[in-house]
Amino acid sequence: MPDLPYPVQTNYPSDHWLTGHPALDPLLTLWRENWRNDRPPRWSEISEYLTIPGGIHFIMACDHGGMRQPSCALIHPTAATLLGLPPNFTGTDWSDQTRPHRIATLIRTIARGQRAAQGSLSPGPGSHHLKSVLLAVGVPLAPEPGSATWDRAVVMSVAWPEQG
Repeated sequence: MPDLPYPVQTNYPSDHWLTGHPALDPLLTLWRENWRNDRPPRWSEISEYLTIPGGIHFIMACDHGGMRQPSCALIHPTAATLLGLPPNFTGTDWSDQTRPHRIATLIRTIARGQRAAQGSLSPGPGSHHLKSVLLAVGVPLAPEPGSATWDRAVVMSVAWPEQG
């Protein structure tokens, strides 16, 4: 195994999968290798490692339960550009009414199922890329000590499909 820029644990879930995409798999690998005591990592345990290759595609969001829109706590500039959002976007106003449902659905699937998931999202308005869909993967995070248990944190990565 090559040297990795983050601590490695071996007690990760056996149902882990990789996509084969160089911008999506670093998140899945980081998440898998940082499981502790049969739980996924917390934000505080992996946030310093989100500068790994592909890290510029990350979004950190929270599912608040019920039908409320998930909120964006952090979005890296490349992910914001791909989704047509401001580079400093936070909150629940996803600005394009065709995408919030897809983003919200994927975040809820990950948070409520407490497992990694993948999906597709429409790119931001004005995209001139040949592909008409973005790929996304996301992983659930364990709650921070003392945090509200109904706010389930998720980290996602978005990217264009690979040219093939």
